[in-house]
Amino acid sequence: MRTGKVLHCVESHTEGMPTRVVVGGVAPIPGDTMEARRQWFMANADAVRTLLMHEPRGHSAMSGAILQPATRPDADWGVLYIEVTGCLPMCGHGTIGV
Repeated sequence: MRTGKVLHCVESHTEGMPTRVVVGGVAPIPGDTMEARRQWFMANADAVRTLLMHEPRGHSAMSGAILQPATRPDADWGVLYIEVTGCLPMCGHGTIGV
């Protein structure tokens, strides 16, 4: 089978709500802050979000998180929060899922 993109995900849940955590396959997103990365992602790579969150791979109640390199020295990871409706600046379900 040929494929142009492989995304590595871990499926988790937060009190029964599904969370898809992308742990590989998404290159580092440009930007000095997570907000700048969120804006870039929405403008340039939103197809990745729709691929992961919309049916047939996702559904309306799904949350997601894309792990990224940290933007600050006191952080281990940067997290881009995604869901069916778009990219979020913060998500409690996504944070717990990660």
